[in-house]
Amino acid sequence: MGSFGADFAWHFIPAYILNRITLWISAWGISWRELWRNEQYMIGLFPLQIQAVLSVFTGTSIKFEVTPKQRQSGIYFSLIPVQIFFFLATIMALIWGGFQLLFYDGLSELTYFINAVWCVYHLGLLWSIIRAAYWQPEEQ
Repeated sequence: MGSFGADFAWHFIPAYILNRITLWISAWGISWRELWRNEQYMIGLFPLQIQAVLSVFTGTSIKFEVTPKQRQSGIYFSLIPVQIFFFLATIMALIWGGFQLLFYDGLSELTYFINAVWCVYHLGLLWSIIRAAYWQPEEQ
């Protein structure tokens, strides 16, 4: 059976902090901006990573299309439907959790706060992917 609330937090938070410290030590000399960019890529590419793992287990090959190397202009939301779905689902989860916190007993403020911080962190990562789908260079 799963663990929720403070029990989960007491185990997750120290493990996550240790994970972050290990990352910072292993990336010594690399700027914080580059580490943040790495996390954005990691979160942004998770559908492809899942597809790659599934292809290993199923023995199927992944179809890969070579992308053009010249700068393209346009809006490319069609390339990121999964990321948009998870962005919106995370916002809905924050709202639903807030509703439960206000109107129902059983959800502690600490649990909601930890989850809200985690959601905002991932929204920041996902937003960079969404922003890249519609970003256009400034006219020169």
